Amino acid sequence: EETGILVQFSYGGSAQCVSQILTVDKGDAFLPGDVMELDKLIENDKIDQQKPVVLHVPVLAVPAGNPAGITGIEDLAQAGVKVVLGDPEANPIGKLANKALKELGLFEKIEPNIVARGATVNELFTYLALKQADVAVIWEDNLVGNEDVELVQTSCFDNYIKTVPVASLKCSSNPEAANQFLEFVAGEKAMAVWEKCGFKPAMEAQ
Repeated sequence: EETGILVQFSYGGSAQCVSQILTVDKGDAFLPGDVMELDKLIENDKIDQQKPVVLHVPVLAVPAGNPAGITGIEDLAQAGVKVVLGDPEANPIGKLANKALKELGLFEKIEPNIVARGATVNELFTYLALKQADVAVIWEDNLVGNEDVELVQTSCFDNYIKTVPVASLKCSSNPEAANQFLEFVAGEKAMAVWEKCGFKPAMEAQ
């Protein structure tokens, strides 16, 4: 709407998207869930420009009504609690959950309760919404406007907040439009949309 340029989207886990870019050497811009997901593209000289956009805030989430009575991260180790986490090979939220739980000394206690690993954060949300799991680590923005899932207040992930970047790619067949997209996505007008969807500007991390 801003430029009249048609934008076509290809959705997938960050690792899947990176693999696709490296395999077919096509694409104009990339918006992963964490700036670290750009590392392989940088190593392969695929990034033209990049900008920080918003913060990705990890949270503990449960089905509406919190049927398992989860009050904090330690409760994930209780007998019978069904935990779903992201796939650490497929998405940033899976990598983050593994890292946080290990550094908190809880991973080995919680591991027997992990009933599924999701390739995308949307899969994790679906497990909760359908009450097929008691708790998951997802992003705060996933909760906006959704009544089927609720937040568990905890400070355990305060040191694990990530930055979402936008990058234009050197393999772009239309680099001018790609960089226009980059500038807009990280710009003031787009930030109003991001904030409406539950995100905080990346500048707040500074």
